[in-house]
Amino acid sequence: MTRLTRDQLLEAATKLATVTVPCEELGGDVVLTRLTANGKIDWASRAYPDGKVDMKEYTFGLLAASMLDDANVAMFTADEIGTFDDGLVLKLHAAASKLNAIGAEAVAETEGKSDVAPASPGDSNSPGDSATPIPT
Repeated sequence: MTRLTRDQLLEAATKLATVTVPCEELGGDVVLTRLTANGKIDWASRAYPDGKVDMKEYTFGLLAASMLDDANVAMFTADEIGTFDDGLVLKLHAAASKLNAIGAEAVAETEGKSDVAPASPGDSNSPGDSATPIPT
């Protein structure tokens, strides 16, 4: 293999992965963008202040950071996403979690492992004490 130059690395590293989520209920698709390393650290510091999970930031903040316009600017705030239909939020959060390797299943898949079983109904795989599991 050829050793990449600094310029090649910088160019490739700024091309963030995306995933298109079909949303028939909205009549179109939502495109989610993978967070940058700084973006993920910023999100995590808001999602886990003082070592405790902030479920709004964990869920809505991840989507706000992942839903970018063509200029890579956030389209919505976390509070705005909190007003979306819950089913839509769950669907988009599951896709954003997988794209950003957040949650045990997403991390295992990213690492090429398949030994993590999907959560069964009633199991909580969320980082907090919520009775509602966060899909991963």
